Amino acid sequence: INLFKKDLGSKSQYESGMAISCLSSICNAQISRDMLGDLTAMLSSSRAYLRKKTVLCLYRVFLKDPPALRTSFPKLKERLADEDQGVLTATVNTFLELARKNARNYLSLVPQLYHILVNTTNNWLSIKLLKLFQLLCPLEPRLPAKLVEPLMSYLNTTKAQSVEFEAIRCTLRTMPEGMAITALAVEKLQVFVNSSDRNLRFLALELFKEVLEKPELKERFQTQLSDLHDQVLQSIEETDVTARNVALKLLDAIVTPAIFADTVKKLMDFSRSSSSNDEFLGTILRMGARDRYALVEDFAWYLLVLADISRNVESEHSAEVAEQFTDITVRVAAVRPYSVALALSLLDRDAATAVTTSATDEEQTPSPGSFDVCAPMIGACAWVIGEYHKDFESPAEASYLKAA
Repeated sequence: INLFKKDLGSKSQYESGMAISCLSSICNAQISRDMLGDLTAMLSSSRAYLRKKTVLCLYRVFLKDPPALRTSFPKLKERLADEDQGVLTATVNTFLELARKNARNYLSLVPQLYHILVNTTNNWLSIKLLKLFQLLCPLEPRLPAKLVEPLMSYLNTTKAQSVEFEAIRCTLRTMPEGMAITALAVEKLQVFVNSSDRNLRFLALELFKEVLEKPELKERFQTQLSDLHDQVLQSIEETDVTARNVALKLLDAIVTPAIFADTVKKLMDFSRSSSSNDEFLGTILRMGARDRYALVEDFAWYLLVLADISRNVESEHSAEVAEQFTDITVRVAAVRPYSVALALSLLDRDAATAVTTSATDEEQTPSPGSFDVCAPMIGACAWVIGEYHKDFESPAEASYLKAA
């Protein structure tokens, strides 16, 4: 402790800076209680380098010794008026990280933070402030209305894409329903979706997913969301797994009955060319089953899709495929002749597949376990045939039988 105190008083700011960095790494509650007074005094240092290092160090101290925050808060708050941009940015960043744990404690800082937001030209600082206001707005009902003007300014004037995107995100997360600025934010967000930069496209799609999770925004911007269909399908082909998963979740939310069949066809094509196809198949099954098959206009066609998916023997969705096949057959009486014909076709084909030729005597013998349909689907087909055997008397159309 004495060595730390000595180094903090060094004439060389770099020696003091090294001591502060070391202290932030090894600090515990006991060291915090012994050094807090010295660190708080360093916040008033004449050297901006040391003030910035101390602000960042104090965040680590607060994590180890939470009561230290109450003692240091007044001095730390003063750094929001610091003339040095580095110190100011470090202070805002420290309050941002603290607010992630309990934002209500920092509502008293709103006037100062707002003053910085409307006057700063530092892009990095602007981003941190916008993130901080996203945490504070839900706690203060009057704050969103106050932010409309600066957010509108950022959306219309900033040339930095990082700042523009953060302003869009802040708008969509904090503004109440019906405000004009929300429409502007969605319009700007569509530009990011069409960006040639895959990172920007990913961020935009992820934010659109948040929009869809708010019923009032989803209903209001249904037209814009429908226009995303082609861009989302392009993103599904991304090699990045995270980006692809976001695109699949978004596709699941924006698909409509009119485009459902085309969407399923493209997802099936993707699944055949992908080494890991369960995520594509799972999306098809989720979309199909949503709201009791609300997207399905042709149940005979959808049964063929289920039969195609069932050929992925190792799929983790095999039980879901069989369940949907049985459920549709029970719910939709008109489709039962098709369902029975398809079930029989699948079992007949598997029976034929299960016959192999012996290499020695050319005799055909059954080979157990060589079925090319997942096990739950075999059980579902057998149940459908047994339960609705009378529908053999009403055969399906020839074209359907050929497709099956």
